[in-house]
Amino acid sequence: MLLNFETVGLREVKMEDIIIEELSQRAYKLVLSGVIMLLSSLILLLFGKHESSGILIVVGALGCMFFGISTLVALYRATKNKPLLTLTMDGIIDTSSVSGVGFISYEDIESVEIVNIFGQRVIGVTPKNKNAYVNKLPKGKQRAAKMNMKMNYPPITIRLDTAKDISIEDIYTLVVKRLNDSKHLFNESM
Repeated sequence: MLLNFETVGLREVKMEDIIIEELSQRAYKLVLSGVIMLLSSLILLLFGKHESSGILIVVGALGCMFFGISTLVALYRATKNKPLLTLTMDGIIDTSSVSGVGFISYEDIESVEIVNIFGQRVIGVTPKNKNAYVNKLPKGKQRAAKMNMKMNYPPITIRLDTAKDISIEDIYTLVVKRLNDSKHLFNESM
């Protein structure tokens, strides 16, 4: 059976790279929320001018600026296809969240599993040398990884609940296949 990458939320960039994209629907919900808050701030500003209330004018103006900028940023992000996870021949690139660790070499990965964290299913990645890997991360990402380890979860957790047209099980299967292929290639070259 041939797999059409476009129909399952994957984008093939090079023959060896698979990109799992974010579902745009979630991003557009953020835009809608921003528009509602912007309109609310505008109403507050206009009401403040009508009632000659300095506090309402200031709050309304600040809300318009903040939510106007936030809505524009959300709209920009909604129009871009944001990759959540990229599978390369050398490793995975985690850009799924703010605490995403970026590139993880297959050589550094000990295990991959699907874990349930507070009711949300994520892909957990355990590096071969957990502490050394975590200590190389930037401070904010280190804190997130150490908190995961304290709760007996893998240090690296990849959130894929907004993946476009592909289940976490299918993503997990792709990651494990790439990891196993890499291990076989690495062992053959020795």
